[in-house]
Amino acid sequence: MSALDEWVGARVSVRIATGEPEALLAVLSGRLGRRSDEKAPAQFWPLDESDPPRLERPGIYLHPETFDGARLHTGDFVIEFRHLSVTTNVRKLPPTPRLSK
Repeated sequence: MSALDEWVGARVSVRIATGEPEALLAVLSGRLGRRSDEKAPAQFWPLDESDPPRLERPGIYLHPETFDGARLHTGDFVIEFRHLSVTTNVRKLPPTPRLSK
């Protein structure tokens, strides 16, 4: 998942869905952190938040033993990957515009 590694520091939105037709299960967003081995054997990209929860670290998990493949959508701003029957879409968000004073 080198594409996610290239997005470190970018704001992203993560959508998790399952089933046919797909049913949306969860949406979260944050700034994508550097890949970590803290959740081994899964690969893990933390999502940095302004007020992170204390007990559970938000992030993207990729379990090699159930990973069914990934693809970069046209336009290079959505990465889709599958674990069993679950689809995860990571969308790179545009930078937040700065307010002028």
